[in-house]
Amino acid sequence: MPEGRLPHPPVIDIPTTSETREKINLPPMVIALSGPPLTGKTTIAMMLAEHSNAQVFDVDAIRQAHYPPLPGPRDPQVEKETMPKVYEKMYELAGEAINSGAPVILVATFSKDTYHQALANFCEDLGQDLPFIRFLLKFPPETIEAAVTERLTARNKKGSDSNIKTFADFDEVNRRFIDMDGAHKLDPALKPEEILTEAMRVLSPYAAT
Repeated sequence: MPEGRLPHPPVIDIPTTSETREKINLPPMVIALSGPPLTGKTTIAMMLAEHSNAQVFDVDAIRQAHYPPLPGPRDPQVEKETMPKVYEKMYELAGEAINSGAPVILVATFSKDTYHQALANFCEDLGQDLPFIRFLLKFPPETIEAAVTERLTARNKKGSDSNIKTFADFDEVNRRFIDMDGAHKLDPALKPEEILTEAMRVLSPYAAT
């Protein structure tokens, strides 16, 4: 297994109702899961992988495998210098999987135009007419503060090296976040199974019959 690729099948609690869901066989394609922190991107990616033949490549997992941060709060300048390298490594690993015939799920914030363009360049450089599906996980304004505060409380209890400790920290990041054009919007306030259902609805037309 390439370093930085999350395990398949995933070790997560899949809701009981998904156990009878039919697994879909996707062709080589690029599926990007974007969104601010705390929106559950990795959870949804792993559920999608559980119900398809796609391989997951997660920026956070790749960061830990190849560019592990030093103990303590993360230095913003170090993050600025490191993250482009992490994205490049994700594309390298995902490209190998695509070339072997596998569909890939890329999990990252994709928070800036430069990351959007790098993703577009990656798809173009593959040199194949591959489907490219974008999903955006983002809380609606009416639920964002309560939902994020609840998730932050749970994460802070477990311990985290993230610089996002309060809703104010999150809000600062969220205000700078640039949505990816053409992305299918998913509401992270819904139950994971409901989000999975919507994502599968988008992907199912690409599945082999």
